[in-house]
Amino acid sequence: MDLQRLKEEQELILNQIDNAIALFNKSHHLVLFNQKLAEIWGLLPEWLAQKPHCDTIFAEIVAQGYWSTKQCQQLKDCLLNTETESLSLNIKQANDICLNVDCTLTSDGGHLFTFRDVTAHQKSQNSLNAELRRLRFLLGLNERLQYSDSLREIAQFALNYLVGVMNAAFGDVKVISGEGENRQAGPISNQMTSQFIATYGEPAVIEMEGLLKQGIPYGQGILWQVVESGEPMYVEDYASHPQAIPGFCHPAIGQLGIFPIPATDGTIIGVLTLESRNLQKLQEATQKDMLFAACRTLGVAIERAQSQEHLRQINEELEHSSQLKSEFLASMSHELRTPLNSILGFSDLLQRQTSGQLSDRQLNQVRLIQKSGQHLLQLINDILDLSKIEAGKTELNLESVTIHEHCSDCLKMIQ
Repeated sequence: MDLQRLKEEQELILNQIDNAIALFNKSHHLVLFNQKLAEIWGLLPEWLAQKPHCDTIFAEIVAQGYWSTKQCQQLKDCLLNTETESLSLNIKQANDICLNVDCTLTSDGGHLFTFRDVTAHQKSQNSLNAELRRLRFLLGLNERLQYSDSLREIAQFALNYLVGVMNAAFGDVKVISGEGENRQAGPISNQMTSQFIATYGEPAVIEMEGLLKQGIPYGQGILWQVVESGEPMYVEDYASHPQAIPGFCHPAIGQLGIFPIPATDGTIIGVLTLESRNLQKLQEATQKDMLFAACRTLGVAIERAQSQEHLRQINEELEHSSQLKSEFLASMSHELRTPLNSILGFSDLLQRQTSGQLSDRQLNQVRLIQKSGQHLLQLINDILDLSKIEAGKTELNLESVTIHEHCSDCLKMIQ
């Protein structure tokens, strides 16, 4: 009677434990278990009470589809252990339940199994790891945006991450160039996985890369719908789509997702394309927010690259204009100095009166000619000094001047 009462109390205590408990004797027969063990796999307590062999129990769990044959063998290997006091392993069942299994060697050669449901913990850990990967990706993308001038490098970094996290076989980034109906979508970077190459083969891959390099003109392909609407587009059967580009219509192509890359003002300046062969649809992916964040960052990178290209063109035009100005000044110096020196030389000869006497009025006029010529020569020299001013090498000479004298000279020049 006392033995029966003790057994009932033991059973009551075991059933209050949240984890599934299974004790196997030295011959690997089940000698003790709790209600949780029966519930976790839908096993009958009456059947378990018959002390079935571990092989029978594990085979039943495999037959019900909870475990794979490999997972079953891992549990059997634990039972064969006679040296290590404690072993631990993790099993993810077919119903997505994650179990932490602890196997402890008992003093009589048996084994005590504890099955702990860690699904919630595993999901939290996976969510945390995914968030850490997301933050590392954003940090890496922003660092490249800050320190790298290569748009291709930034796009390739984004594709490497997105193709992996979205389980895609292919991805590319295209930028829109041109205006109106003359626009064209040209590739910046693409990422092809080994799965993609194995499916299509090298010749098809080379053909697709050639088409991408040529660019996609306005109106051809589905991507222009995304450019016009600013909304992502998902295509299940690209090969039969009326706007599909023939060179991309391969029979094994998976789901396509085309995502807009916006500028800061909302204008679509590029598109990101992913091909997925996963059972989960791209529009249902948990990392979709990451994809949109990457598109916004790529938009900033494309805008910056376009601004830098615009500045480069302006600098080239300014350098060309500066060169033309220098050539003009050099030509002006030569073309104006030559006749001006002749004028100054003849006025000097006239003042010497070697060919006859000049009246006072004529002599005064010759002196004005010479003075005006010298003034014009000084103006030419001042214009040529502009190059020195631009180079910051102008020398400033301070002198005392008489205002009345300068005003008189100006009046004489305009008489």
